[in-house]
Amino acid sequence: MSDEGNAIDALIRRLQDLGNDVGTRLRDVVDDVDLRRRFESIQESIDDLRMAVERRLRGEPATKPLDEMTVEELHHLATEREIEGRSSMNKAELIDALRKG
Repeated sequence: MSDEGNAIDALIRRLQDLGNDVGTRLRDVVDDVDLRRRFESIQESIDDLRMAVERRLRGEPATKPLDEMTVEELHHLATEREIEGRSSMNKAELIDALRKG
């Protein structure tokens, strides 16, 4: 494997480690629900970044088309975009809301 490939593998491993650290250590220490949600959001963002890097390395687009995302992925994206009413939406409604804006 090339030096570049090794560096990318190291980056992916580091992103996984960061996500795990945020998800376990901080959650155990923090009792505040709002802070816990923020830490979980950071962990999800790190995971999203890691998955985007892995997809790009495989020659795929960094993000999946909305139709190929799981409901969980769509809810996460809707949360990031602050879509109102997202918690009660099904997959088709989430896709429609995300496409609109």
